[in-house]
Amino acid sequence: MRYNNVDFQAFLPINELFPDNDKGAKWRLYIVKKVDNQIVYDYLILPFTFEDLTHQGGKISLSSGVNANKLIMENSNTLRRRYANQPASQVASELGSNRYFTAGRVYTRVASNESRTVIFYGVRSPHDNNATKYASSAYWLFGGDQAVLEYEPESTKPEHRQQEISNHRYLKDGTHWVRPNDTVDIRLRGYDQHSLLERTNIQLQGSGALARARHVYGNGHNYYNSSIYIDIPSSSKTYESNTKRTREATFEVKPLSNTHNHTYDISAYHRDHAGNNTGWVDTGLKLRVDGKDPGSSQYEQHEIMDARYVNGNDHWIRTGDKVNIRLRGYDQHSKLNRNSLRLSGSGASGNARHLFERYQPTGIAAGFDYNSPSIYFDILSASKTYESSTSNSRESTFTVQPKDNAHGHNYTVSHYQTDNVGNTTGWKDTGLRLRIDGKDPGSPTYQQEEIIGARYVNGDKHWIRPGDEVEIRLRGYDQDSKLNRNQLRLHGSGADGRARFVYENYQPTNLAEGFDYYQPSIYMDILSATKTYESSTSNTRESTFKVKPKNNTHGHIYNVSHWQSDNVGNNTGWVDTGLRLGMDDQAPTTLFRNKADTANFTSRDWSNETIEVRLKFSDPHSGVKRSRYAWTEVEQTPSESDWSNWSTNTNYVVSNDTAGEWYLYVEVEDNVGNKRVVNAGVYKLNNPPVADFNYEGNPNPLYEGDPLKLINTSTDEDGHDMTANWTITDPDGITQSFTGKLIDPHGSKKVEGDWHVTIHDISNQSQPLPKAGDYVIHLEVIDEHKAKSEITQTINVRPLQISANVSHTERWKEIHEELNNSENEFFSGERFILTSTVTNNSISSPKLVNVEVKATGTKIDNSSVTLTKNLSEQSRNSASIKHRGELYEDFMSDPKHKFKDNSDMTFEFKATWSNGVVKYDVVTIKFLDDVYEFYKLHKTN
Repeated sequence: MRYNNVDFQAFLPINELFPDNDKGAKWRLYIVKKVDNQIVYDYLILPFTFEDLTHQGGKISLSSGVNANKLIMENSNTLRRRYANQPASQVASELGSNRYFTAGRVYTRVASNESRTVIFYGVRSPHDNNATKYASSAYWLFGGDQAVLEYEPESTKPEHRQQEISNHRYLKDGTHWVRPNDTVDIRLRGYDQHSLLERTNIQLQGSGALARARHVYGNGHNYYNSSIYIDIPSSSKTYESNTKRTREATFEVKPLSNTHNHTYDISAYHRDHAGNNTGWVDTGLKLRVDGKDPGSSQYEQHEIMDARYVNGNDHWIRTGDKVNIRLRGYDQHSKLNRNSLRLSGSGASGNARHLFERYQPTGIAAGFDYNSPSIYFDILSASKTYESSTSNSRESTFTVQPKDNAHGHNYTVSHYQTDNVGNTTGWKDTGLRLRIDGKDPGSPTYQQEEIIGARYVNGDKHWIRPGDEVEIRLRGYDQDSKLNRNQLRLHGSGADGRARFVYENYQPTNLAEGFDYYQPSIYMDILSATKTYESSTSNTRESTFKVKPKNNTHGHIYNVSHWQSDNVGNNTGWVDTGLRLGMDDQAPTTLFRNKADTANFTSRDWSNETIEVRLKFSDPHSGVKRSRYAWTEVEQTPSESDWSNWSTNTNYVVSNDTAGEWYLYVEVEDNVGNKRVVNAGVYKLNNPPVADFNYEGNPNPLYEGDPLKLINTSTDEDGHDMTANWTITDPDGITQSFTGKLIDPHGSKKVEGDWHVTIHDISNQSQPLPKAGDYVIHLEVIDEHKAKSEITQTINVRPLQISANVSHTERWKEIHEELNNSENEFFSGERFILTSTVTNNSISSPKLVNVEVKATGTKIDNSSVTLTKNLSEQSRNSASIKHRGELYEDFMSDPKHKFKDNSDMTFEFKATWSNGVVKYDVVTIKFLDDVYEFYKLHKTN
């Protein structure tokens, strides 16, 4: 409902609205109107605040609340007037176009003007620097709440003055702690100035419990609102002032056994005889019940701090070390009063305690107390090191120091926690163990060191080459806290490199687990390390380091040392393992000496003596392993097949008896595989040539007319080129020289000039055939190094000969013998028997010799006649061939044509050999007469 420009008066019946003067009351106001047949109403909101009125000693107020002065502009063109009813033209002149309130904006009412029918409200205008501007009430909406008419009576009440709890176990911050079934006294004191206190009531409320009792002064105790959790068995008046305006009642209160963790707020109620009362007054006292032992799996903590090494529950330290043992307990209720620590085991036991605050039930002072000492350790102190914001969690830290006689001890760490009302945990094993290790690592039985991967081991020296990788295995032993790390040191020859392998995080210094080359050297790399062995008990552990010397380490020898530390810092210090690591990247040296070892022997000029060289080897580092050699004719490294077998001798003689210019190559290797190939030379060895020759066809004889070819069979063992100088004297004593050359006699055998010689008739160069007779031949052979050889031989050339004969037939031979004629006397008309013997020059196969006879004679008429006849081979042997033939012509017996008496006839025998040699033999006969004359004479006689 909206009401605009309404002016009315309303009268409210105060006495009817507030009939009880001692009771306050409130009425909400509406505006009601009958419209036609309808009754309509709305909240009455007042745009102003009444000042309070007094009524029967009380106060009456009428207000629409804190927003009663807030007005909301409804229209968009409402002028901001400087005063009520200011003309619009004047506003426009003063403010121009910016003269309107902002629709929907909230303004604060600061003034009003009701001088006319229309009411104007003045508001603080932020548009005008918070100046007051007016607008009719018709344009404003009220921002207040529904109007409330309220009456507040006024009276004098009793006062609560004092309160106290006694016989509790623990008091903290106004909270009084007890255990179930404890009995406490609660004292409540009140004051009333006029009618005096008639009663004092107590209320314990909380944790689902509500218990009320009262003490009526002069009439006694009444537990009128009992609880299953609390017993209030009695009360009594324990104080009254002289004026009796102050009175006090003390109540006996007993929480029952089911009240653990209950908290009770204690309230007091005082009533005077006029009926005025304080109502329930919170005294600020709290009674809390704690019936549970301390402890919480969530919040309870135990820790040994500053241990050198922690392995599960075992916390390792050394004798004389100080560690802090932190014991955190939890008590949600009365809070922990103290922590007690006990170390027990290995024949030792000691207790100490730390009180966070004085223990009120027995008066034990706060602080530290080593109440049960041990001869094996000291518990030096304890202090509070944590308290939660609620104080539910409290922590004590004890400082413990084992003595020198505690090595090998193993202590169980137990705690005993007590809260402030005396609930305790009893001794409980924390699970922590404090173990004492006061002995350095080491055991001759289990300790091992080894260098793996060396190329050569000689006693304690392990030889490698720079750039090689070797593994150094270090095995150590610690029976107690176990080895924490192995450290390797390689030092010597100006080098010092150190590395370590940590088996597990070294807790005292937080040294990380793993490998660390913490002191590198310019001479070596320690590349890595790994754990390579661990016994089942972990007492024995082994790490293997990978080491790689750099290229600048030739000749270095390193002592191999180890340093072993256990998990509490006991250590061996640097211990020499006795192992040595040597580096060798230079091959042995080689000396070339003469056989007698009196001088160096690196070359030799030409000689035919066997080359003998003494080889001597030395290596000051890893030592000479082996050597081999090879002879080469060129200065280049031999192929594998040219080398001798390996020898392990360091001093031996090698020889070469093969001619040539030789290089001696030697390969020597040391024990780490360094090799060196060196050579010496040239060593020159020359075997002189051997002169020799033969003739082609030898051993067959040579015959006149056969070609005589001298074959130079001279040799040079060394294969050197040779020059041949021939001197030949023929059967007539005539001498001639020839020169030739044989190149590469063991290879191509190239011939130049007269290396071989074919003999001609020296006196007649045009005659190709040699003479018969003895040829004296001298051959000199010279090799390329001027070594020479010579030989002289006589070669006989056998002559080719013919021996002819003209003879009679057998009958005529008898006739001539009877006539006593000579053999060469014939009668014309005889048959001539022609025979010849010629030299047989056949060698492997028969050779024919042609024999032709030419006979020349004179006929009876003095005319000359020539007859020819070819003889036939009749027989042969190795030396000769016989030919035979007969010559007869009919004219020889014709007296008219016969040969002339007493004339000669010449028979010329011509022998022609297959080699072209022709030889002649002539036989002359004499004709006596003809055969007819012989017969005449014979008849006559």
